[in-house]
Amino acid sequence: MGDVMKDIGDIRAIRDQQTYLKVVDEIERHRAAVPKTGTYLALRLDLLLDLVEAYEARELRLLKPTALEAIRHFMRNRKLIQADLAHVLGSRSRASELLSGKRKLTMNQAWKIHKAWHLLPEALIRPEGEPWHGR
Repeated sequence: MGDVMKDIGDIRAIRDQQTYLKVVDEIERHRAAVPKTGTYLALRLDLLLDLVEAYEARELRLLKPTALEAIRHFMRNRKLIQADLAHVLGSRSRASELLSGKRKLTMNQAWKIHKAWHLLPEALIRPEGEPWHGR
């Protein structure tokens, strides 16, 4: 395993939106076929996922978004559409109502989004109007 880590030298911290989008694109290319555990590609993707999560956490801390803003920001950055949210929530109408602001996010929906997209729970469950304190 030590030899594999030497080969991952081109990976760096994500500091800007352009790099973020390139990394997300690379991850998405491998979404359909999950690589075998312990392989170079599996280790690389794990590391890239960690970097994406760290970048998103930093961005959300700076933005201090409402739950809806956090979801929209995440979807925009990942090039997701309403149908993707509907798949997570199990209902096209719920996704539409949530994104249009007609309904507030429920705890159950927040949990589904967190599990599916690994969006920070703190960004999804804070009470309306309360300041967000990211890590």
